[in-house]
Amino acid sequence: MKSKKNIYLSIVVTSILVISSFLIGLSLSSIYQSKIINQINNLDYEVQQLQIITLLGYYSPTACDYLHSYLNELAYKNAIYSSIYNDSTLSTTNLNTIMYLRVEIWLYGNLLVSKCKTDIKDILFFYTVNNVESQEEGIELNYIYLQNTNKTIISAINANSTSPLVKDLISLYNISKFPAIVFDNKTYQGYLNYSSLKNVIFDNNSIS
Repeated sequence: MKSKKNIYLSIVVTSILVISSFLIGLSLSSIYQSKIINQINNLDYEVQQLQIITLLGYYSPTACDYLHSYLNELAYKNAIYSSIYNDSTLSTTNLNTIMYLRVEIWLYGNLLVSKCKTDIKDILFFYTVNNVESQEEGIELNYIYLQNTNKTIISAINANSTSPLVKDLISLYNISKFPAIVFDNKTYQGYLNYSSLKNVIFDNNSIS
């Protein structure tokens, strides 16, 4: 009888521990997701500020300098978030929102280059998850960005995203091979090493 009681107690204790661990994990997951959502909302708010600036349509040297600095800050935050979170930690909604905001940052970068006549290098990078070449090119691009933070804006886009906007961009630029970059309204498909990327971005050389 005693042994049966001990077995029963051990089952109860084990069950409590399992449930407690699950609840703690659920709580931590909830906090983590809440943090991600707050950061996405903050980034969304900051991108909206760009809309206000550009709607004014006043591109003085001072406004252009501010826009340049602001875009660089947003690009840096994007890079930081990319290093903290991988796509598997984000819900589909959050992932699509981040991809949408990255496209917006890229578009504002194009506007900056056009209206302010700057030499900013505004790059849209399409990658696929769990693809070695995408990872390697992403590292090369990050290295280029770190060497040229004041001259480069890089927006990384998950080509597997379910976002209609991402699918439309892939179709618009006729991209069928990944990784791929869109720069200066030209598309470069397939893996490019560091030297090739530098040639394309800074020397305006075509890659055959």
